[in-house]
Amino acid sequence: MTTPPFQDSAYFIAPEEMMLIEHNISEQGAGEMDSEAVDPTPNSNGFVPAKKYVLLTNPQRKSIAEELLAKSSACSLTKVLSCKRGVLKEVANSHNVSSKTIGRIWATTKLQVQQGLPLNTDHKRTGKCGKKSVPIDIEAIRAITKSKRTTLRSLTACLNLSVSKVHNLLSDGTIRSHTNAIKPALSDKNNLERLKWSMCHIIPRTVDEPPQFSNMFNVIHVDEKWFFMSQITTLLSFSLRGRTSQKLSK
Repeated sequence: MTTPPFQDSAYFIAPEEMMLIEHNISEQGAGEMDSEAVDPTPNSNGFVPAKKYVLLTNPQRKSIAEELLAKSSACSLTKVLSCKRGVLKEVANSHNVSSKTIGRIWATTKLQVQQGLPLNTDHKRTGKCGKKSVPIDIEAIRAITKSKRTTLRSLTACLNLSVSKVHNLLSDGTIRSHTNAIKPALSDKNNLERLKWSMCHIIPRTVDEPPQFSNMFNVIHVDEKWFFMSQITTLLSFSLRGRTSQKLSK
């Protein structure tokens, strides 16, 4: 069996790979993607580099439009803007994109100048590419009881969503977390009892010393919230249109 020429060499390219290379080269510059021309010559390892795409940003597209306007001239009869032959290709090579991309930018620029509109060459990819977000009913959070939305995991279990999805909603401001300090709600009667208890620990005045509070060395101080409260703070998740309420307990 004879060996095909250069099969043992590092520069050998299979027929299937060559067909794929020719297909990629034929589609260069097509579509909204801005492509950079590459040489299909194999490198030292025998591999053909893949075609690279250059996505122009909106400031770059605007600078290209301004550069084309500076190199263009209006016809004396039709008043239509036009560039000299080879200008579009020159600009395309300077920005490493295809001539079709520069042609689309130039066509948009000429149309806006003829109609007297402000120059706007922004791309149309915003909102049309990437993974689409899953719609979420924010009002469904209101139907969940407050005891079941004190943590992200309990909230995600009620909404049947992943923790990462709810965390993204919290990060982008769709929902917000509210930490409410639990404060005892004291009535007038409670305040009066506290005042009487404090008055009982005042040492009366003497001839030499004014009245003063007792040192209370024989009194054990225990905060009453430890008897009537299960926690100091509570975390609640609300929608942006919701109003937070202060939780009170005696």
